Amino acid sequence: MANLLPDRVQNLDGMSTLRPPAERHSAPHKIRASPFHFPRVYLTLATCEPPLDPLSLERTNKIPSLLPPTSPHLSGSKAVTLDLEDIQRKLESAQRELATTRAEYDLTKRETKAAELAAAEASRSNRRLRVEVQTLNDLLHRKDRQIEQSKATSFFFEGQLKKFEEEIDAARVGLERFKVLEEEAAAAQADAEEAARKTAREYESVRKEIDALNLTYRAEVDAIKAEIAEAQHMFLAESEETLKVAAESEARVRKMLEEKGDELKEVRAANEVVVGRQKDLAEMVEREVRVLKKVLGKEAEATKGHEATAQEIKDEMADLMRKLRTFRLTYVEG
Repeated sequence: MANLLPDRVQNLDGMSTLRPPAERHSAPHKIRASPFHFPRVYLTLATCEPPLDPLSLERTNKIPSLLPPTSPHLSGSKAVTLDLEDIQRKLESAQRELATTRAEYDLTKRETKAAELAAAEASRSNRRLRVEVQTLNDLLHRKDRQIEQSKATSFFFEGQLKKFEEEIDAARVGLERFKVLEEEAAAAQADAEEAARKTAREYESVRKEIDALNLTYRAEVDAIKAEIAEAQHMFLAESEETLKVAAESEARVRKMLEEKGDELKEVRAANEVVVGRQKDLAEMVEREVRVLKKVLGKEAEATKGHEATAQEIKDEMADLMRKLRTFRLTYVEG
């Protein structure tokens, strides 16, 4: 308990006196043995702690008086001892309360400082958040403009895509049509080649028939010419024979006229018969010649007709091949 006594005590004249070191740590009986001390002892709080702030002083002023009045019934050293013990208890209580108050003050101060720092940080955070919010708003507006531009661009590209799809569909239809035309061209080419081969075969057949007809015609013409020549020869021979017979008859007639006048009529009748036969023979030969000429004309016309048919077939073949080449250049190679 002696260690907890204050180092400074106040005398009756109001002066503060520093206790010697020996007295600071001495036992209480030494205090009681001193004849120069009075029972009443006053504690000066200013010597125990440094000056406090107003809040601490206000709390300290609320501490009850540490020196209760001395009971008149106590005497001497016993009263001093009781006072010191009471003072010691109150001092310990005051020190504990002071420590608690200081701790509360420090805590409040730290909390205030922390609150100020938090407020400053909150202010900076608010400013930063306002800047970030403004930045985000600007970014949002820019994104909105970009979205509008993207929508416009998307609408434009959708139109272009639709146009391209229509062009692709048209190209696909054209390609399918081209494939159909190509197939038709291939079929037409095959048909044309088959027609060309068929026409060539028919042309060769017609040519052979024409050649055969020409040979037959020549043979028939030669035979007819031979018959005509033979008929002319026979006609000339018969004419000469007839003229000779007529001359002989005329001589005989003259002689007979000279010899026999009665037989003149018979001779004339015979002469008329011979002349009629000659006329009939000449008419018959002429008719046969005309018939042969008609036959020869018909054969010539038939030959010309076959030649015209062959020429028409040849022209049709040339026209068909020309059309086929034009179609190939236009639709296949182009």
